[in-house]
Amino acid sequence: MIKCILFDLGGVVFNYSDMHDYVPYLSKISGVGIGEVAKIFSSKELDLLQMGRISQARFTSFIAKRLSIREDQVMFVRYRNLKGKLNLEVVRTARKVSRYYIVGYLTNESRGRYAGVRKALKPFDSIFRYRFSSCYLGLSKPSEKIYRRVLNATGFKPQEVVFIDNNRENVIGARRVGIKSILFTSSKDLDRKLRRIGVKV
Repeated sequence: MIKCILFDLGGVVFNYSDMHDYVPYLSKISGVGIGEVAKIFSSKELDLLQMGRISQARFTSFIAKRLSIREDQVMFVRYRNLKGKLNLEVVRTARKVSRYYIVGYLTNESRGRYAGVRKALKPFDSIFRYRFSSCYLGLSKPSEKIYRRVLNATGFKPQEVVFIDNNRENVIGARRVGIKSILFTSSKDLDRKLRRIGVKV
């Protein structure tokens, strides 16, 4: 029996994706190809930042040096806050399912970005009862450990939780611990996929 629905934020609740929005920005200002920027951006430093293990200043310096740009051009937090917009259709879906299930989110975010996310979502705090961010858990998706940590914190069994993410690896990671997971592609498709697994929408 499903009791809890967990949403990813970037690319699901927010119409913003680092690979589709931020990486092209870095490529444009640095003159480095998108593929190479993606490799640099997705290095272990990003993971360490999102787990709260290195500072924003250190990450900014790393990106600036690797791309030969000024540190003020990196704009990791500012660019997200400028470009990221709430996906109101997904928020409406979250509100609808919150009538029947406990709703929350599980996101990979740095502390700087997460502060902006919390501000944007403040009007919807009544919807998202559970709020999990990698920067405070010290773990990140798709590690199985982060899903187990969330299960322990909420008290739910894996089969009682549905997880929604736009990243296939994160979906696979959740499935490995027995959580029903949906690969997000669009708001309209999300409602259909939720109904398919028996979620009331």
